[in-house]
Amino acid sequence: MDQFEKVEKLREKANVSYEEAKEALEANDWNILDAMVYLEKEGKVNGPKATSYTTNGEDDTSTHNSTSYSSNDTSFGEIIGKFFSWCGKVIKKGNENSFQIERNNEKPVCIPVTVFVLFVIFIFWVTIPLLVIGLFFGFKYSFRGPDVDRKPVNDFMDKASETAENIKGDFKSGLNK
Repeated sequence: MDQFEKVEKLREKANVSYEEAKEALEANDWNILDAMVYLEKEGKVNGPKATSYTTNGEDDTSTHNSTSYSSNDTSFGEIIGKFFSWCGKVIKKGNENSFQIERNNEKPVCIPVTVFVLFVIFIFWVTIPLLVIGLFFGFKYSFRGPDVDRKPVNDFMDKASETAENIKGDFKSGLNK
């Protein structure tokens, strides 16, 4: 690379005039790197912004440029907090409402919906057959409480009880023939 090309390259990189670039190169035996350092020391060129990274957790604020990122995303902790808040609301509603079991219009057995759901989830193969068998022994099931849309659910439960009674009646009449 001839001298003119070196002057041109230094002028572009350092954003200085031809005269300043030539002077810096002549003072440093036409070495571009040394000329750039020379211009930085003279204050004619701004040095690069220093950044550093360390794995030991220390923060060197003298050479650390921090970029603040603004984000509308929620953090993992906020998501977990919302999930547990939702779980708490569901459990509270489950405890305020009850699943009632009655037979022959006797005083019903009431268990919170939360407990009933846990029975169905964890001991499904015991709970569901007991409910079905209970229908054939004259038990009726219903939901009660402030947060239960009782009409459709309880209508379904009544229809299940009627169906069980019809099957039981058909079975008895079949045995009597």
